[in-house]
Amino acid sequence: MDAGIIKENILNRTIVKHARKNSEGIIEGAGPGIDAAVMKNGTVISVGTASKEEDIPGTSVSCLAFLRAANNLYTVCDEVDAVTMGLMVGTGVTEDEIRREMISLENELGKTGACLIQGDSRVQRGMAENEIIITVNAIGHCFHQTDTERLPEPPGNREKPGERIVMAGYPGFFEAVTLAEKNKEELLKRFPSELIGRLRADSFSIAFVCRSARQKGAKKLHDISNGGLYRALYNLSQYARYGVDIIHESIPVLQEIIELAEYYSLDPYAMNGTGGVLITIASQNEEALLDELRSMGIPSADIGCFTEGNSKVIRSVNMEMSRNINPA
Repeated sequence: MDAGIIKENILNRTIVKHARKNSEGIIEGAGPGIDAAVMKNGTVISVGTASKEEDIPGTSVSCLAFLRAANNLYTVCDEVDAVTMGLMVGTGVTEDEIRREMISLENELGKTGACLIQGDSRVQRGMAENEIIITVNAIGHCFHQTDTERLPEPPGNREKPGERIVMAGYPGFFEAVTLAEKNKEELLKRFPSELIGRLRADSFSIAFVCRSARQKGAKKLHDISNGGLYRALYNLSQYARYGVDIIHESIPVLQEIIELAEYYSLDPYAMNGTGGVLITIASQNEEALLDELRSMGIPSADIGCFTEGNSKVIRSVNMEMSRNINPA
């Protein structure tokens, strides 16, 4: 298989299909569009993995794994209570490198109030000598055990045709920022320094956006990450068991991302969009949500709605054309 994320069709038929989903203690488990598992006692669990090979500037492997796990968790609940960690390293990794990863993770956990409660670690022969792979499981809760009115509904019972899909954030922003930081000298020969300078971010956490969206009546939140906007929309449609009708011109875009994507022959709507969120919401609550997000300086827009059937369509009003959404 090609390096990178596992393709959607392979993921569904080889992994998701064989994951046992029926259990009295589980409300939501493995499946398209489900970022975190929800138990009937209110416990929420999510997972994120990162490796040194990814070479993401400005962050450690442990913090990247935690970001992915935490963002998945935030789509369901407000806070990370605790994490567990799995660490696998090559034979060339030093004790100091492992210590730096742990200090970095502890500093990040300190910002959220979460703590590391369990772990597993090993030195593995056969993998690259200097490789570090870290998996973080984030644990939270979405209600108290006695608060039965807040039990999430099963997949397919929340979204209805006509209900709106709001996007918060820019498609491909995370990958664009990563490319700009890794290849700054090369890009400065081609682009103005102002353009490269605008591709930066203090945080890619979606905690605040998700919390605000829930307060405004959001029904479902879905993290935009690996595979980008197209894959996130596809998975959201699969989760709802309805089609989607997306207006291309309504998607929030940043010209700097478009230019960088063209330079590297990438599709900005398939680039890693960590930090972005898809939000489903009833029409009557949409304006209040958009007002709230925009007041916080978060780029956001109504990009379309759910439709009867299973068609996943993105169309351009200006160019009078449409295409099916087919993620990699």
